[in-house]
Amino acid sequence: MLACLPLVSESRLMSAGRLRVGVASVHICRNRQTIARGASAILNWGAVTNEAVEIDQGIGGVATPGSRSVSPTAITTYTLTARCGANVTTRQVVVTVVASFAGSWVHNFGTMNLSQSGNSVTGTYRNDFAGTSGTITGNVSGNTLSGTWSISGGSGSLQFTLGGAGNTDGNWNTSYKWCGAKPGVNFPAGCSFAGSWTNNVAGNASCPMTLTRRDNTVSGTYCNGTVSGTISYGGNETILTGAWLAGTSGSFKFHLAGYNATTFQGNWGTDPAAHYWCGWRSGAAPPSPCYK
Repeated sequence: MLACLPLVSESRLMSAGRLRVGVASVHICRNRQTIARGASAILNWGAVTNEAVEIDQGIGGVATPGSRSVSPTAITTYTLTARCGANVTTRQVVVTVVASFAGSWVHNFGTMNLSQSGNSVTGTYRNDFAGTSGTITGNVSGNTLSGTWSISGGSGSLQFTLGGAGNTDGNWNTSYKWCGAKPGVNFPAGCSFAGSWTNNVAGNASCPMTLTRRDNTVSGTYCNGTVSGTISYGGNETILTGAWLAGTSGSFKFHLAGYNATTFQGNWGTDPAAHYWCGWRSGAAPPSPCYK
């Protein structure tokens, strides 16, 4: 059996952050790390023994000193064990995994670009209602980003919760909806035009409609046929301009009011008495007037 390597003095071991058990000691540089999902953490270690050092979680025997890149998908505890004869020392490092908000986003009133390091997020966003740009800072816990927005001299709170499909639902100042998705991903239901509506159109005051928004395009079905169109912004409105198809075809224009997306006014022609087309979410009152 190999003899254990000579130990440095106990006072030197303690000052280095190491712990001695008999004639084996081990040191892990950081006992807690936080990474965004999909990123990697680096485990660094040193051990005073020449017999056996190993790490669990499927890593196995390792040289010492050493380092290893790991990419867990959930919070994971890694235990390093150093052995010298009957003497055993262990040390642990916990890697916490949080949702990744990094990258480009399309949201319900513009676009957003975020960077993330561990659980810290910074970025910029565009408010196309106001025609201005602002900044975002925050921290991630689990699947939720909580932080602060700043724009044109004003600031307030924000909170986003990441969905499994690559979209996010949330709010600013707790009362106003702030939601969206990564490019090419569908918006969550209830965000912008996405989701279920009751319409008043062509004499039918209870016409159901279901819409999907992806990037700045919208498509879906309503009681008489299908609709598709593109998004633009004007004032405090999200404007959807497109075409309807129901045996024949024609154009329409919807004006979605504000951030919370509960009602829209619109038209499918130029006659206010006949060509009105408006909609409302469950629990909301129909807009008045319907035509716009």
